[in-house]
Amino acid sequence: MKKLVMFMSLVWLVAGVGTTNATTYSFGFDSGISSQWSGVTHLESVQGYAGLGSGSNVFSGNFLRNESGGYVSTPTPSVLTLTGLPAHTSLSLGFLLAVIDSWDGNSNEVIEHYPVGPDYFNVRVVDGNNIWTFSQTFTNFTNVSQSYSGSKLGGGPSARGFNATWLDSAYDMGLDPVFQNIPHTGATLTVEWFASGGGWQGENALFSYTHDESWAIDNVRVTLNDVHTPLPPTFFLLGSGLLGLGLLGFWKKSHA
Repeated sequence: MKKLVMFMSLVWLVAGVGTTNATTYSFGFDSGISSQWSGVTHLESVQGYAGLGSGSNVFSGNFLRNESGGYVSTPTPSVLTLTGLPAHTSLSLGFLLAVIDSWDGNSNEVIEHYPVGPDYFNVRVVDGNNIWTFSQTFTNFTNVSQSYSGSKLGGGPSARGFNATWLDSAYDMGLDPVFQNIPHTGATLTVEWFASGGGWQGENALFSYTHDESWAIDNVRVTLNDVHTPLPPTFFLLGSGLLGLGLLGFWKKSHA
């Protein structure tokens, strides 16, 4: 019986065990932007966000800023598309988020017949016909509520450049468990970042392009979980030799 167990172990060895690990795709924007990005892909200096973050994961150099849409036009997403992905069971997202200027969270205030809120930030992960969505309101006003409960980097809103009239906030979204183990198994991945809401002003084309609200992302990471990596060909040559020896020994034992 022992010999049979050893023989079956050799068969399993040669059949191709591998290693299971995580594969990460990282995107900083200091040296430009790759062709995997589409939609709004405008890069600019992080200004007063420089150095803000968690540990070594901080804003620096340039980030991808999106201020599209607002009242008279629909916001255009910033889109990351990855193809030819290895087999995996789920993915995790990480990115630094800058919430810039006059985000109004859950406000129901109306000015000149136009709502100032709500203002939503959204992330959509597409896997074929399956779509996972994050959608929460954010604010830079201490007297206005928001639906997102994550902690702001550096405490409360602070002036970090851009439209000097308003304050700005930042978050490390990779610390939020909601962005971990997102269902995804396909060979192609599409991730969309965009703003929405009845009060979203964006570049504010309706009121002389006052650029009242925008957002930006930096240090984007996509981690594929449970990626199976086959063992190298040399391992199979070794395994084939062991299998041959095992077969010979098994044959001799059975004919003794």
